[in-house]
Amino acid sequence: MKIRKVGYYPNPDDQVPESGGIHGCYELLVIQQGHANLEWLGQLYTVEEPAAFLLSPNSPHKLLSSSTSLRYLYVEFEIIDATIFPALPQLLQWNSLQGRMETMQSEVELFRQSMQVLEQLVKQYAHEKSPLLEEALMNDMRKAIVLVRYLLDNANRMEGYIESVQQSQYRTIEAIMRYMESHYREELSLQHLSDLVHLNGSYLIRLFKKLQGKTPFHYLSELRMNAATSYLQNSSLSIQDIAQASGYNSLHYFSQAFKLKNGMSPSEWRDRNNGTG
Repeated sequence: MKIRKVGYYPNPDDQVPESGGIHGCYELLVIQQGHANLEWLGQLYTVEEPAAFLLSPNSPHKLLSSSTSLRYLYVEFEIIDATIFPALPQLLQWNSLQGRMETMQSEVELFRQSMQVLEQLVKQYAHEKSPLLEEALMNDMRKAIVLVRYLLDNANRMEGYIESVQQSQYRTIEAIMRYMESHYREELSLQHLSDLVHLNGSYLIRLFKKLQGKTPFHYLSELRMNAATSYLQNSSLSIQDIAQASGYNSLHYFSQAFKLKNGMSPSEWRDRNNGTG
């Protein structure tokens, strides 16, 4: 590895910040503070700190806009063995992850600490081109690249884990929905439903609402109301029998709920919809 150029902003010795361009070297661009918009290979990345972009040689890049509090550094470097640098698909994945690695807090903190050390080396090396400082900087750059590969590996495993968890959550809620569809006539408590799937009751409500946009008991009410409406339109059962057949233990409650939803009593609705009662 060989360091071609380093820089940082704000820099009292260089009032004009670098805005990007194209060159034949690899580059690490670290957003340390504020937010920035980076254009690279036709992609626009809008990120807040911390973010660390890896750029391949001869790939146009440009900081389009930034916050007034922006603080960043960059290192342009050459590599003899290009296999240690992530390939383009991994670079695209890594750069797209910037600002979106909340599920990897401990690993990201490790990388952030590495970048803090790198910042001190970059600032020192920018003013003192010492061979020993360059060696220290190159060692930290190698470490940064290895950490990127480690984080990418973790991200891929975490993505698979999250996908597995999400599938499990959907299956759980589907099971609850199918159960309610078969047992809507019965008295169903939160405790009973949560015991079926071995979940805490409050968590079950939150998860159901997250995935279905409604609580389980809202869904149960819809099932019962749909059943009652079908009975009203297609049977000659009495209102009392319809209430019981639809899972309502109280005729008064059923009538109130029906009127709240439809703006009229069950009997009035049946008459208007050519029922047989």
